[in-house]
Amino acid sequence: MYVSNSQQSEVLQSFLDTPLPKFDKTYQEIISECQRKKFQFPLFPEHVGQNHLERHDESSDSIFYNSPRFVTHIDDFAIQSLMNYYEENLTNDMKILDLCSSWISHLPNTLKFNSVIGLGMNEAELERNKKLTKFHIQDLNKNPKLQKFKSDSLDAVLCTVSIDYLIRPFEVFSEIHRILKPGGSFIVSFSNRMFATKVIKAWRFSGDDAHLFIATFYFQTSADWAQVTISDITQKTPQSSSDHRRDPMYVLHGTKKN
Repeated sequence: MYVSNSQQSEVLQSFLDTPLPKFDKTYQEIISECQRKKFQFPLFPEHVGQNHLERHDESSDSIFYNSPRFVTHIDDFAIQSLMNYYEENLTNDMKILDLCSSWISHLPNTLKFNSVIGLGMNEAELERNKKLTKFHIQDLNKNPKLQKFKSDSLDAVLCTVSIDYLIRPFEVFSEIHRILKPGGSFIVSFSNRMFATKVIKAWRFSGDDAHLFIATFYFQTSADWAQVTISDITQKTPQSSSDHRRDPMYVLHGTKKN
C-alpha cells in the first residue's frame, strides 16, 4: 500500500494516523461471514450493527435502478480531477471494463481505447453512454461473478462512485483480480455523495478516512495485489475564492502482479 501526496490532505493524514488492526481471517472465512450476514469491519463502533454490509433499503436493486437517472453524482471539479487521473494512468488501445456503469464514464477524449465495456443496472443509461463500445446488465449484489470475461483479459477495470453500494464486495474484487491482465489496473474512485438508503451501513455511519479504510480492506483481503496506491485528487479551492464546497475525490489504484 502506498499513500501519495498525504501531506496535502487532512483525510489521508487521518487515514494514516489510524492504526490498522491485526486481521488474520482468510478470504473464505470472510465470505462465510458475509453469507451469514455477520460481517463486521475491525475497529468500527457497535452501533453500526451486526452486519456492516447491511443497507437501510434491502429491497431488490433492480427496483431502485429501474428508472434512469440522468444526473451527475459529483460536481464538475471532481469530474475534471477524475478525467485528469484517467488521462495520466490509462493509455490508448486498452480494453476496459466500466463497472457499475451509468450514462457517463468520465473517460478523457484524448485517449482512444480498444474497447470500453459497461456493466450496469439501467439499460437506458447505458445506451446513452457514448464511451461504451458495448454493455451488459448485471446486478453484482445478486451475482458478483464476471463469467462474461475471461481470466487475464482486460487492461483496466474502473469503479466510479459506486463502491459503497456493493454488499458482496470481496467476491467482486476477487473476480476483478481474475479478469485483469498481469500488470492491469483496478481504479476505484469515490466522493462523499451517496444514495443513503442503498449504501452499506459501515459507509453511511463513517467519514472519508474510514471510507478509505473500507476500500483498502477490500483490496487487501480479496487477492494478492502487487500494489495499491491511495490518492486524494480533490481540486483545491483557490485562497481567493469564497467557494469551499468542492466535492472531494479519492482514488485507490490497485495493480495486479506481473
